[in-house]
Amino acid sequence: MSSEKKFKIPRSIEWTLLIALTGFAIWLRFYNLGRLGLWGDEGFTYLSVEGILKYGWPILPSGNPYLKDILFSYLSAIPAFFFGMSELTVRFTNAFWGVALIPVFYSIVKKYFPFPIALLGALILTLSHWEIEFARHARYYCQLQFFYLVALYFFNRGFTESKVKYQWWSLLFFVFACLTHQLAYTLVFGFIMLLWVLSLRVITSLRILLFGTLFASVVAALQYFELYFWKVGSVAHLEPNKTIFETIFRDFHWGYFRQFQWLFPRMSWVALIGALYYLLYRNSRVSLYFGVAILSLIFMGFGHAHFQPRYVFYLLPFFLLAYLAGIYLFYTSAQKVFEFLKIKWGRWIGVGVAVVVVMLTVDSINPHYSVRLTKHNYGKQLISKFQPSTTFSRRIDYKTASTYVKENMKPDDLVLGMHMVFNQIYVGRLDYWMWSAGPGAWDAYAKEGDQFIDRYLGIPLIRNLEDFQALRAENRGKRIWVITTPSWNDRGHVREDLANFLHAQEDNIQYHSRDGASKAFLF
Repeated sequence: MSSEKKFKIPRSIEWTLLIALTGFAIWLRFYNLGRLGLWGDEGFTYLSVEGILKYGWPILPSGNPYLKDILFSYLSAIPAFFFGMSELTVRFTNAFWGVALIPVFYSIVKKYFPFPIALLGALILTLSHWEIEFARHARYYCQLQFFYLVALYFFNRGFTESKVKYQWWSLLFFVFACLTHQLAYTLVFGFIMLLWVLSLRVITSLRILLFGTLFASVVAALQYFELYFWKVGSVAHLEPNKTIFETIFRDFHWGYFRQFQWLFPRMSWVALIGALYYLLYRNSRVSLYFGVAILSLIFMGFGHAHFQPRYVFYLLPFFLLAYLAGIYLFYTSAQKVFEFLKIKWGRWIGVGVAVVVVMLTVDSINPHYSVRLTKHNYGKQLISKFQPSTTFSRRIDYKTASTYVKENMKPDDLVLGMHMVFNQIYVGRLDYWMWSAGPGAWDAYAKEGDQFIDRYLGIPLIRNLEDFQALRAENRGKRIWVITTPSWNDRGHVREDLANFLHAQEDNIQYHSRDGASKAFLF
């Protein structure tokens, strides 16, 4: 499956094409990157980076450390250290890894498939709506994708080709990936796939057993540390009368598999054909990639099944590799059929078949729409399946109402907000968080005595109208600012009595944000 001579082109042309794609990727990921305010989960990155610059450690305003994606936080602090805290600097790191992935993915694919297949993969990554949207978000997504891919590449070469230096490189990048996000733990499934690729040689290899122990030890230590010491950002919490195993695992669901079929309905069939073919072809140098990806999806199916696309984003390079393998399979199959039939130009007919399959199946790389993704505006309707969360259907403006309050508040005013993180960032302080939702998967607050206290800022919650009226009564003579978000229209976030009261106070509105929903009230 190595690159064939007949597909070789001058290195100068190859480099020119790759540089052109990478340059266009830079534009798609960095143009207008800092124009709009923070949204989604970007505020957690901002606060952790701010803590690193202040204390050398990702300390939140509450005093709690934010240890999730800690390596990403430190790398994100580098541009912020040199150029100051802003939307652009905290988004820079993830966008950088989104660009870096393209030449690296191209180089990896080219080791297994001919040049045109590798170039097709780089083109799809460059224009992918999913890649562009996630790269422009200040979270760990692209960094995890990059480190996971590189770690598994070194793992594959190190153990299937018995190259010791690559084995140590795989361990290093495995640690980098795990410190970026816990999803990287699934790299340990590489050892299971070695049983398939190498058979009994795995069981008799002391080096593989040693590295397997090292990998497993890293996972066990990090998971133990998360369960027992994290107060914010944890994805799993110990539950009363349940073991660690019962806390982490649930009944199996197919939801994570279906995410790729939902996101790429046509490509998924070609990817399935490619992955299954090379998995059955045990000596294939790419079968390990597909096996690890499939085992990861099965493992995730037993976990906390929230079924958000962001949880499978790190596996996109392997899905795309399976798709490219399927395209190459169509090419070689067509070529062999026509050559067997002694039809001239069988090779070029095979190329034509592959091109037609690509044109009929490739999803979500429309160049015109890819460019439009750089021009989002507040309140704009979004394609939710390509957003960091499927709950993000519009671009919310958390910035302008908070900035208005900051510019017009007096020192002894009280400030209440419906999004404690963004209000804290743009106002500079927040006294109360207006939030009614009950405790769930998000470890946002805890009960301390008679009060609910937010874990991120360390401030009390206003959970209903009664709490709000009691606060006003206790602070007669003080001005009270309330910064709303679209949450006041979501009964799962803000109780009906409190929301209805605020909706009736139009005379108290001082500012309307640009998303059409967020407002600043003054009482």
